[in-house]
Amino acid sequence: MKEIHDVLQQADLIYVHQSKFSEEDWHSTLHTHYFTEVMYVLSGKGSFIVEGKEYPIKAHDIVVVNPYVRHTEKSSGDFPLWYIVIGVNNIRFVKQNKCESHYIFRDVLDEMVPLLKLIIAEINEKQQGSEAVLQRLAEVVLVKVLRSNNFSLVEIENKNISKDGAIIKDFIDQHYKENLTLDVLSNRLHLDKYYMIHIFKENFSETPMNYMMQKRLENAKELLISTDYSVGQIAEIAGFTSQSYFNQAFKKGIGISPNQYRKRRH
Repeated sequence: MKEIHDVLQQADLIYVHQSKFSEEDWHSTLHTHYFTEVMYVLSGKGSFIVEGKEYPIKAHDIVVVNPYVRHTEKSSGDFPLWYIVIGVNNIRFVKQNKCESHYIFRDVLDEMVPLLKLIIAEINEKQQGSEAVLQRLAEVVLVKVLRSNNFSLVEIENKNISKDGAIIKDFIDQHYKENLTLDVLSNRLHLDKYYMIHIFKENFSETPMNYMMQKRLENAKELLISTDYSVGQIAEIAGFTSQSYFNQAFKKGIGISPNQYRKRRH
């Protein structure tokens, strides 16, 4: 097995960002990544859902998710989750030569807090060289996690998906409930919209807007089954501008109306 330094040399930082649920917005949908994610909970509480099981998480917990593991987070309505997540390619976490799908560490040492404050500052200020600084800070966080939990890092080859493709997909995953258009994506990500369409289709065989619609419909399907919200409320939560547009999109994408879908699943 290679030394940590050698593995980190091959690691490719996909993103570092913070996510904060509002009191109303605690719904999320199952998804996967081709890279490893490390999530540190800054405040709030909720649960981490993976492989059909639900695990409680709270402030100062760390969740590590290895590649291609279907998972999601669910926030408490009263104490919304706020967390930092690091997405890094070409590595996976291994403990005692055994690779699990995910790991959860409780009440992580306070020495992580100054690092995380630096990360938040870099994310918010977006100064020159921020990407390089975030890469180094992310590496320090990874090493701290490894040291405190007796882990190893294993290098993996994963060159099927481009970095820009992953960034676009992650942004949609985080913001699909908002009023997103190609122009908004282009402005927020500083990428040409025609390039975005090309690279996304090359990586995921569909357009960014089609993928966003799938995310909204998947979220709506889950809410129709698991809640008593009205169709209008679900339309709003899932990011549709009106109930009529939601009904139209749902029937086109799923083949039946939202009410019919709910009745068949109950």
